[in-house]
Amino acid sequence: MEPDAQRKKILIVEDDDAQRRLLRLDLESSGYGVAEASGAHHALLFAETWAPDLILMHVSLIGRVDGWEVLKRLKANSQTASIPVIVVSGESGETHIKWSQAAGADDYLQKPYDLAELLMRLQRTLAAHSVTVHEEQHQDSDETNPDGHDGTF
Repeated sequence: MEPDAQRKKILIVEDDDAQRRLLRLDLESSGYGVAEASGAHHALLFAETWAPDLILMHVSLIGRVDGWEVLKRLKANSQTASIPVIVVSGESGETHIKWSQAAGADDYLQKPYDLAELLMRLQRTLAAHSVTVHEEQHQDSDETNPDGHDGTF
């Protein structure tokens, strides 16, 4: 199902089918457009072609390429580097949080999590990203028009 243009698009990267489906239902019922990827290849493909507003990345993916590597590849790709990522993991502790930050994640959420907490983190991350994008666009405008004039009358 393709979301309408008003809904924020969330890419769920999760290899557990049941968890992925449940998360999809929760997010769709909260008004988000959702796409799913069960592994690294599809995650990278969807991130480039679907251009989600945010990615929920389970880092313990089964396969040759885990979620940490997917996150690094997303942040190294100019098409996907600016997409905010929330890492979701069953692992606790400062080490995993630091790995997430070092790899470029915007937030870290430990499983099991409360839906209200997830939705709050999504909203906060999307809002912060929106402000950052707006500031970058404003800077680009100032750089191309040093006098502050936007070319309209």
